[in-house]
Amino acid sequence: MGDLTEAAGLPLTIQDSGRLSIPPAVGAARPAVRTLEDMRPYLADPNADGRGPAELYYMYRDLGPAADRAAYAPFGLRFDITVLVPGDVAGELVKTAGHYHPAPEGPGEVSFPEVYGVIRGRAHYLLQDGRVDGPAQAFLVEAGEGEVVVVPPDFGHVTINPGPGPLVMANWVEATFASVYGPYAERRGACHYEFAGPGGRGRLEPNPRYPRLVPLRRLTAAEFAALCPQGRALWRASRLPDPSSGDAPPPPPQPPRPLYRLGVEDPERLAFLVRPASYDWSGLIGRR
Repeated sequence: MGDLTEAAGLPLTIQDSGRLSIPPAVGAARPAVRTLEDMRPYLADPNADGRGPAELYYMYRDLGPAADRAAYAPFGLRFDITVLVPGDVAGELVKTAGHYHPAPEGPGEVSFPEVYGVIRGRAHYLLQDGRVDGPAQAFLVEAGEGEVVVVPPDFGHVTINPGPGPLVMANWVEATFASVYGPYAERRGACHYEFAGPGGRGRLEPNPRYPRLVPLRRLTAAEFAALCPQGRALWRASRLPDPSSGDAPPPPPQPPRPLYRLGVEDPERLAFLVRPASYDWSGLIGRR
């Protein structure tokens, strides 16, 4: 077991099984579970019998004490935590199914974005644009503990756990929409797969079910944050030291602020999650 309170910004503990212990005042302790059977439509080898964990990840949705909800709920936000177990399924690293987001109602709207933060472990976020003839842009964003990644509008996303331990990650998202999984199920996953490789480094292979080979650009979380204003702003906010007063020397460097606290303390900074068309997404956005 391990205490996640400082890194998560909420009183949480991870059990040896990978599940979380959550106080009733924070949210429901029973997660939605993605099993190996659930994930078969998204795997490189859907017939991987007995060659992977029976349960791949746990999703805890709509967390937060009542006092905190009073701050962020009026902004239309929801806070979740997901835990991916370590390991592989027939060599393919444990991952989420992958999904796109719908757009708010209205002509010409871009889809809802999302923001992730790593609480414990390491994450590989495989992002691909949603063009109807297959993605033209794809990124593998590598994030460590305390790092945040903004998923831009019109990008589908899969989270991969490169190990060696469990991956615990938080996310903020618009509270009401339902994710769109169909495009990933139709092509058995994202445009690339990541397999276990020598020395703990994953081996990437293109998914042959896509109509064209999509170059995969590999970036750190900091490099990807620099590509859009929303990412840069959250990156800075997560790393600002506590302000000092007067002529006192600056405080020593502080650990990154948990993503949860960033949203609770200033929900307006996450307004781009609810009103994406009102913000600049530069040249990242593709077309569905």
